[in-house]
Amino acid sequence: MPEPDSEKRYFTLEEANACVPQLQQWLGEMQRIRRRTEDLQDQLAPVLANVHLNTGGPAASEFAVAVHRVQQFSRRIREEGIFLRDVESGLCDFPAIHLEHEVFWCWKLGEDTVQHWHEVDGGFAGRKALDEDGLDDPNSGHGEN
Repeated sequence: MPEPDSEKRYFTLEEANACVPQLQQWLGEMQRIRRRTEDLQDQLAPVLANVHLNTGGPAASEFAVAVHRVQQFSRRIREEGIFLRDVESGLCDFPAIHLEHEVFWCWKLGEDTVQHWHEVDGGFAGRKALDEDGLDDPNSGHGEN
């Protein structure tokens, strides 16, 4: 079995699924903030063109707070050991060990539970349903640490 990195967390499928409700909340808020920052961009364009003349005003302040909040959510997800791949789709990977090699449980916003996995170098395009290769079989060894 590969030696786990001292900093890397490996998730069982059950542990990954336990994270889903919190991720749904955080990612929903991140998406809401992102939509708001996109709305603010039109207001910020003239401000940024004259930034040497002023401090940016309310739109710039709101934008800075929004960016900071998204960064906080991203950091919290990373600190949990989860890889946030894309905010817009809510795509996340959970490192796991299956049959003595590293894989990712793959989840995205809109899914109630983790339903897919992929090889470390497979990415989203290599996603497979958990029932492929016996990964949903409790005796198959998924999530072994």
